[in-house]
Amino acid sequence: MAVEKAKRDRREYNLKWSSENAERKREYQRKWRMLNKDKIRAWDEKFKAENPTYYRDYRRRKRFDRVKPTRPCPEVCECCGKDNGPKVLCVDHDHDTGAFRGWLCTACNRGIGSLGDDLLGLERARAYLIRAKES
Repeated sequence: MAVEKAKRDRREYNLKWSSENAERKREYQRKWRMLNKDKIRAWDEKFKAENPTYYRDYRRRKRFDRVKPTRPCPEVCECCGKDNGPKVLCVDHDHDTGAFRGWLCTACNRGIGSLGDDLLGLERARAYLIRAKES
């Protein structure tokens, strides 16, 4: 009983101190990170080596919270047909409705997004390429 009370009291004290000294704590942590970059990098590399799919799976889970794929991920990009290698294919979705459209490699996903995510952008790019080829 006494040990539990002591732990509870210590926790309450720590929470109170942290909230009252938030800026001081943040500054200490910032300085510590600056002085221990190599240690942090080593921890990160060790974690990534021990958990190779953690970050990929985390990004996928985050993405799937918004967009639910209606079919499994294929081996190749559904736009260009290229193998994406070790990288995960992107979940493409309609930004207006949030509906799943397909699985794209990073290059196709960025390209379609850069052209405005619509057919008009693609048609303008196509017209530009035709004009450039003719001149």
